[in-house]
Amino acid sequence: MIETEYSNLITTIEGLGFRVYDDIMRVRPGGIIIDPPSYRSISPSIVEATYPINFVSLPPGNRKAMNECLAAIDTILESLSEASTCQRIRVPIPSADKNSPHIKSPQ
Repeated sequence: MIETEYSNLITTIEGLGFRVYDDIMRVRPGGIIIDPPSYRSISPSIVEATYPINFVSLPPGNRKAMNECLAAIDTILESLSEASTCQRIRVPIPSADKNSPHIKSPQ
């Protein structure tokens, strides 16, 4: 089930025109890296899975790069909320790492 949801997430994001990379050494601007999920048990029958999504932008990490990241997040969230059967979607607010050309989600 978890593997299926991970594959569905990748398929959804790629269907929106984004390139999803699984090798950080090959990532290009405009691409997305999905980190391994973390899990939290809410009850014996419910598990919450969190999939950190990192959007890679061109340097420098300025307002233009942040706007590009936010537009990508909006596009992905709209698509996921339309296709999802989940009751709740949590999105961490991205923060710029001035030493890196890409925007990272907080850990």
